[in-house]
Amino acid sequence: MKRVLLIVGILSLATATFVWADLLNGSFENAQQDTATNTEYWAQDVPPGWTFGGYWGEADVRGWRAYDGTNEATLHNWGGGAADSGWWQTVTNTIASEGSIWIASAWAVSDNGNWGGGVYTANNIDIKIEFYQNDHSTLAGAVTNSYSPPGETWTYMSVTGTAPANSYYARFVMAAVGQGSSGAFQFDDASLTTQIPEPTVGGLIGLGAIALLAIRRKRS
Repeated sequence: MKRVLLIVGILSLATATFVWADLLNGSFENAQQDTATNTEYWAQDVPPGWTFGGYWGEADVRGWRAYDGTNEATLHNWGGGAADSGWWQTVTNTIASEGSIWIASAWAVSDNGNWGGGVYTANNIDIKIEFYQNDHSTLAGAVTNSYSPPGETWTYMSVTGTAPANSYYARFVMAAVGQGSSGAFQFDDASLTTQIPEPTVGGLIGLGAIALLAIRRKRS
């Protein structure tokens, strides 16, 4: 009987389903337009104590033509000194083990001369997933997809990666490399998803069977 319970428990857990969970706060709605410093979860220490978001180069939030809602994030080089710019946000990887699948995605557009901002150019637009060890700074691995500036039609960008060993944090990165000095790249509805176990009936039965087995062993 004990052996049967153990087999039932293991098989039930093994057949548990998984759901895709978005762990990123990909919204730019709670932000002051024309700045990046008060953008929740994307700007350093906003909200207070949150230190896993940031940007570099020329990055701000605008309300020009959001894909969803009112605001979108932008990258540009209007001052001529920020050929490379980007946004990033880090989430914990503790709920997904080594070997888990991650997908980073966003919708993006760029000025192409019809919106009054000039023609935006860049060598490439990179969407990345970076995996970090638990010291927050040691890179465990990374995956990147590079795109050309998408033009004035909202375009879906994504990259898929597998969490390597010792990855404790997963980071979404959107970066523009080799920007010209006119126009802007814009993105919205950023997402960083991974598969996590769903507490199905079968899984709960499995846990119950293993627990019952443990109780019987303790009594014997």
